[in-house]
Formats: sequence, C-alpha cells, structure tokens
Amino acid sequence: VHGDTSLALSMQFRPKVLHRNATFVQRVLFFLPALPILSWLPRYKLAWLPYDLLAGITVSLTLVPQSLAYASVASLPVRYGLLAAYIGPAMYSVFGTSRDVSLGPTALMSLVVNHILRSSPNSIAPAFTVAFLAGVTQLALGFLRLGFVVELLSLPVVSGFITSAAVTIAFGQVHNMVGTPGSEQSFTASVQYTFKGIGPALGHAWPDLLL
Repeated sequence: VHGDTSLALSMQFRPKVLHRNATFVQRVLFFLPALPILSWLPRYKLAWLPYDLLAGITVSLTLVPQSLAYASVASLPVRYGLLAAYIGPAMYSVFGTSRDVSLGPTALMSLVVNHILRSSPNSIAPAFTVAFLAGVTQLALGFLRLGFVVELLSLPVVSGFITSAAVTIAFGQVHNMVGTPGSEQSFTASVQYTFKGIGPALGHAWPDLLL
C-alpha cells in the first residue's frame, strides 16, 4: 500500500512540461509513464525472484519450439523466430504495463509474413520492412493514446479472420504429414495438390501420418 501511495503522489507532482532547467527528480517523474519499469522496479522484492525465474524458464521452454514453428509458417530461417520470441518480452519488461499480456510472434503474423514473402521468394527483406512498419505503427498508437481503436473492430470480423487463418495454417501442414508436394501459390491450389497426390504418397508416408 505504501508503494502504491508513493507512486500516486509521484504522479501527482509530475511536471506537465519538461523545462531546460528541470531537476533530476522532475526529469524522472516526467518520463515515468513512458518507462513503467521505473515505477515497479524500486518496489520489487527479492523473495519474488525465484518464482519469476521459474516462470521465465517455463515460458522459454515453451517459446523455443513455438518460435521455430512460427518461423517455418512464415517461410523464414528459424533464428528469426527465436529472436522475435525473446526480444519482444525483453523490451516489454521495460515499456509494458500488463503482467498478463502475451508477447511474441503469433500464427496470424506468421501467415501474413508468409504471404508477403511470396512476392520475393529469394529475399527476406520484406519481412524486415513489415516488422519495422508494425513497430512504428504501434509506437505511434501508444504515444497518441489510440488504444480505443481496437474496440471499433467487429467481433465477427475478428473471429472470421482468426478461424480462416487457423484452417489455412492447419491444412498447410497436411501435405507434410501425407508426403504430398502441396503448393505455395494459394490455399485452393494447396488443397488441390494435396488431395491429388494423397493416394500414392500414403504408401510411404503412413508412419508420419500415424504420429
């Protein structure tokens, strides 16, 4: 309670405008909302450290295979999946405000990046451009306090997009299980190539399908 009270008092005396001759305390209070770590780190207890380490190790063991799979879906080298999985949470520990939010790459992001990379199959530079633009957009939305825009998105539209992405990603792995070539052109072409060669391929791919 004392920590929350001191934080509330510090925010009460936070200067609205940062002047050139401001003191060190005024500068820290001015940038306090932009760096939430300055508010919770002084109140952090060492007794919480073992539990946080255990949680961090558990999440890391989950992120490694997950990031490898997402990199494969996005048609990127696996090292980029590992970097995207760890750098995001590390940065969010400094700039984030929620303890329950999930950070890192998702299946939807990987699917969108995969479609973008199809236009340049011999280069992964478009993935860097997309990541940069996404970061700039999120920073702009944060500084402008435009988080309420998410509430304007219709729930049926979001649910339909998530469901279609799940079906696309799931069926994109079917040709790997049955041993057919599949297709990277479109979803309909992938369905056509998969079922066209599923008969002869099952003769030698049944162990993979069984697993």
